[in-house]
Amino acid sequence: MMVVDQSGFHVSLNAGRTWTLAAPFFAGTPEQGGTYDVLHPTVSYGWDDRRGCLYCAPVGGSVYRRRI
Repeated sequence: MMVVDQSGFHVSLNAGRTWTLAAPFFAGTPEQGGTYDVLHPTVSYGWDDRRGCLYCAPVGGSVYRRRI
C-alpha cells in the first residue's frame, strides 16, 4: 500500500500498521521535486513493489520513474 503526501511516498507492507518513507515527494521528474497540492490532483502515482519503482504521471506530461 502507498500513500503520497507533501513529505513524500510512504509505503506499508503490513496493511498499514507501519509506514516507511520510500522517497521524497516529486510531481514531475524526481530531480525537479515539485509542489504538493491536494486541491489540484493532476498527477497520478503508482508503486511497483516487485521492481522497486515509483511512478509519477502529470496530466498532459510524461511518465517518470524513480527506483527505490
